[in-house]
Amino acid sequence: MSSCRVRRLLAAIAIVGLLPSAATAGVNTWTTNGPGSLVIRALTFDPTTPSTLYAGAESGGVHRSTDAGDSWASINDVTLASATVLALAVDANAPATIYAGTDASGVFVTTDGGTTWAPTNTGLTTLDVQALAIDPTDSSILYAGTNGGGVFKSLDAGATWTAINVGLVATVVHALTVDPTDASVVYAGVTDGVSKSIDAGATWTDTGIPATVLAIAVDPSTPSTVYAGTISLGAYKSTTAGAAWSAMNTGLAAVTVRSLVVAPDLTTTVYAGTPDGGVFLSVDAGATWVGLDDGLTSGNVQAVILDPVDTDLLHAGTLGGGVFDYEFDRCTDGGGPIDCGSCQTCDPAFGCIGEPAVGCGLPAIPAKSRLVMKNDSAVTRDRMVWLWTKGSATSLAAFGDPTTTTEYEMCLFDESGPVPMLAMRSVIPAAGVCKRGKPCWKAFKDKGFRFRDGQGVPDGITKLQLKEGESTKAKMLLKGSGAGEGTILPLPDFPLGLPLRIQLRNDLSECWEAVFTEAGTTKNDGTRYHGKSE
Repeated sequence: MSSCRVRRLLAAIAIVGLLPSAATAGVNTWTTNGPGSLVIRALTFDPTTPSTLYAGAESGGVHRSTDAGDSWASINDVTLASATVLALAVDANAPATIYAGTDASGVFVTTDGGTTWAPTNTGLTTLDVQALAIDPTDSSILYAGTNGGGVFKSLDAGATWTAINVGLVATVVHALTVDPTDASVVYAGVTDGVSKSIDAGATWTDTGIPATVLAIAVDPSTPSTVYAGTISLGAYKSTTAGAAWSAMNTGLAAVTVRSLVVAPDLTTTVYAGTPDGGVFLSVDAGATWVGLDDGLTSGNVQAVILDPVDTDLLHAGTLGGGVFDYEFDRCTDGGGPIDCGSCQTCDPAFGCIGEPAVGCGLPAIPAKSRLVMKNDSAVTRDRMVWLWTKGSATSLAAFGDPTTTTEYEMCLFDESGPVPMLAMRSVIPAAGVCKRGKPCWKAFKDKGFRFRDGQGVPDGITKLQLKEGESTKAKMLLKGSGAGEGTILPLPDFPLGLPLRIQLRNDLSECWEAVFTEAGTTKNDGTRYHGKSE
């Protein structure tokens, strides 16, 4: 049985440096620079310049920051200055065009970046506008969700509106989201759950969540994954584009979720803004949540957005505290730089990631390295065998002298994602005394070295054989098991992410490796992996 069931979760928590014991101002903590002490009901950003933010305020109109939240200024004329703005949308093709949905005066639009505003409500029979969305493929197509009038659609940049409520399960609409990969798919969060349209709003079907839905977020890389935030029932998730939903509330509990956002670069990372407990973070696609509240003095969060370029920067609109900003430093834990440990390094965007050594020796002939791994229900029957044959030329000197000082480690990297992640690491210490008081390491025939330890201390490696040779003659064999008393072979989660890169490294900076891809894999399921190298 694997000892690393939560490998990815723990790695991701290390990435964001959750809740450090101490933090410098603005780094790994919340700070606010306004606007004032307003109630912020809506947040968005300029898609072409994400450091330009817009905040919709209760009885305060629209405010803008051009420096990622460091300072704010009102951009209201007399028509909007005292309005309560519940929704905002920016035209990605003409970012000076901004739409503001209000609680009593319908939709306002500016085409000059906020210098002047005008109502644009022809056909909009309900003027309490709770949500706005723009078609990602045609910015002249808009959707407006209203309190009591259902969904309205405009085909002319808001000049005119038409109700589109056929099949809509309820007419109080709190949230609207257009699938970023298929503009014909639209989700509406309503008082009776989520309604979905697959024909750009012409018709709707109920997807079955038994709650009022205030927020909807679609995973940009896997749009069949959809998240919904509810009143008093926490968060729900669908991996079937709304066909079925599951509550995802471990660590979140039965709170109201007003806002959701999925990180565009690491889509297992999801943020939830709540009026009951501030901001929550999930690093495992909603399976578990933790509070992210250090410095958040106003825990009533109405809106959350993440900078799509600088995804270390999170913004939260609050009840009476203005906009708070959280700058992640993924390589700092509050007390200094994060030590990611061997086989890893710290990346500013992802935190601790795998760091494969470069220039390692490879098999000189394709498919001559084999990897077999078994993840058994009983940890004592876990197994691993890596055979590296027909290897590139390797001298005896490259092995050092493990009988005295040269230490080895095996590093297994999952390269299926945007960056390599360390999946497994085992150390083979130098020297040592093993079975029956005999040395663990032994030199043989001036050709190499052999390590044997039936207990597999400390990381489950029971055998390592190193043989020097010219090209195609060098050979290595590594075996591991969980059979040792108190020893666990730290296998990764199964099935394994591919491609896999396995390396044997020593403290003389020598290394040998093999890469396993889909093409050479013959078995990769929940308990076993068998493969030949590329």
